[in-house]
Amino acid sequence: MKQGRWDFAQLYDWYRYLNQHLWPVEGLSFSDIQEARNRLEYGAIDEPTRVEVENILADLDVPCFLVAIEIREYAVPLASVP
Repeated sequence: MKQGRWDFAQLYDWYRYLNQHLWPVEGLSFSDIQEARNRLEYGAIDEPTRVEVENILADLDVPCFLVAIEIREYAVPLASVP
């Protein structure tokens, strides 16, 4: 097993810190701690939102490869089966 750059406690601390700055962004669709990939993941509903998130991360001087951002729509719950 390959050693990750951050342990889970460090990922969790970064996650809590970044969420304070990122969740106010309109268009953020999800966030997750990906322990297996040793990074945090965020979803943006479109390219302008992705750019806004990247700019915030740059302003916060977040380490390289800590955060991955993908464009993904908001999750929609499945309708109940009658």
